[in-house]
Amino acid sequence: IEEYNIGHSIISRAVFVGLGRAVQEMKQLIS
Repeated sequence: IEEYNIGHSIISRAVFVGLGRAVQEMKQLIS
């Protein structure tokens, strides 16, 4: 279970960082 939680947190962080970068890029394009 611990290994699954670690893998899930890593994936969720990667997705969150990806979304954050995408939002920043969109803001730059809009502005």
